[in-house]
Amino acid sequence: MPLDSPFLQKILAAYREMTGDMGEPLVIGGGTYARSFKNFVGYGPLFPGQEMLAHQADEYMTTEDLLLLSKIYSQTMYNLIK
Repeated sequence: MPLDSPFLQKILAAYREMTGDMGEPLVIGGGTYARSFKNFVGYGPLFPGQEMLAHQADEYMTTEDLLLLSKIYSQTMYNLIK
């Protein structure tokens, strides 16, 4: 999906508002469910500078990060419906 698409910009705006991180989004080459749908992207939950623990033994996330993700996802939903 193009970075300048209105849909992606609303998602990115929520992330930036909740984190203050104005960096460019990271695109991974792995296949996800998002490819099966039109206007759909998978995003989160790895923050910059964190070790990639997804799908590893003893995978975990801190409570602080879970709370921040809930704020990002809530703001994203709000941005998409307004």
